[in-house]
Amino acid sequence: MTDETAPILKTVTIKWVKSAIGYGENQKGTLKALGFNTLGQTVTHPDVPQIRGMINTVKHLVSVK
Repeated sequence: MTDETAPILKTVTIKWVKSAIGYGENQKGTLKALGFNTLGQTVTHPDVPQIRGMINTVKHLVSVK
């Protein structure tokens, strides 16, 4: 049974492109919370304000599509 009233969420693809060495624990924790384990990894998340805020915190370390 499908719920036709459920919203279809857009997704955002994020790639970790720069090392977090030399950056604060806050930014390293944000990378972990986004699901990154290794440099060069790509993850996909729903495009919601919470994820956008996390991306904004590490915008100098990631690439967004």
